[in-house]
Amino acid sequence: MPGEPGPEPRRDGAACGAEEGCHHAVCFQVQLKASGPEPVLRRTDVCADHLGGMVQELSTWARERGLTGGRLTIFAVDPEESERVKGSGRAQATGRQPAAFPFAEIPLGR
Repeated sequence: MPGEPGPEPRRDGAACGAEEGCHHAVCFQVQLKASGPEPVLRRTDVCADHLGGMVQELSTWARERGLTGGRLTIFAVDPEESERVKGSGRAQATGRQPAAFPFAEIPLGR
C-alpha cells in the first residue's frame, strides 16, 4: 500500500511475541492502528502458529476499548532476510526494512 509504513525492524534476538517460551521463527508482524481518545499503534512479531490467535487477541483488545476507525495490518516477514539485514548492519546504514509485504488488512468495527 503506497505511502503506508512497513513493518518495524525486529528487536535483536526477537522470538514470537505471542507466548513466552515460543522460539519459532517470526514470520509475521501484526500492526493495529486505531483512533480513539488518542491514536493507538500496537505491533507484535509472531510465528505462523500464533498468527490467528494474535489477530483475534488484538481485535478483542481494540473492541473492548471502543477503538474504531482503524485496522489490523498483517505483514509477512521473511525471517531469513530479516536476519541477513540485521546481521549486515544494512538496516541501520540504509534504513532498509526486512523483506516483507502487507498481505491482509482487517478493518476494526465502527
